[in-house]
Amino acid sequence: MNIFEELDSPRDIAAVVRANKRFRSLGARVLCRHLIWTDPLRFVNVLHHPSPSFSQQNHSLRSVICALTLGISSATSQLDHIEQLSCAKAIIHVSSEITFLQRPTRAHEARILDEIGISTTVDLLVSDGVTEAIYNRASTFTNLHDLTFSPIVLPDSFYQFIHRFPLLDKLVIEDCTAPLRPRFTSLHSRDLSI
Repeated sequence: MNIFEELDSPRDIAAVVRANKRFRSLGARVLCRHLIWTDPLRFVNVLHHPSPSFSQQNHSLRSVICALTLGISSATSQLDHIEQLSCAKAIIHVSSEITFLQRPTRAHEARILDEIGISTTVDLLVSDGVTEAIYNRASTFTNLHDLTFSPIVLPDSFYQFIHRFPLLDKLVIEDCTAPLRPRFTSLHSRDLSI
């Protein structure tokens, strides 16, 4: 297992674990230490994959996950009032159905946002059901030390969510829009980046 920890790139680890069953069993724990959920389509597809995903098959891996990056925004009733969502094109539902948003073209707004430094707009949003699945699944990671949000509109339940992780040492919030109904709380984190 120490050999796998010496590999820096998740791609390198993934290549090694595909070599044989023994390497897969040894390297899976290292490979699953940092999850990155930034693609709404991929996340919804994993929810509906016919066979259980790797982490569902191996419940013990939930305690191995120590870093999580979340970059999936949910649709909100305030859609037209949040600049980061001004270019959103569609909403993805739990059923994998995609609802395209009928909105006037906002190319001029995207150009202005880029000029003032808000260049990471969100193209695809997820429904409340997908958002609930994301945060429920993430809440099962009992050993989470590092949590990154980038670039999303933080959900109203953001503050309650981050308090579910007593071992959280590092919280990074990059290019995000704060919750519309904030409920401020104290957080004991060693490293906070906003």
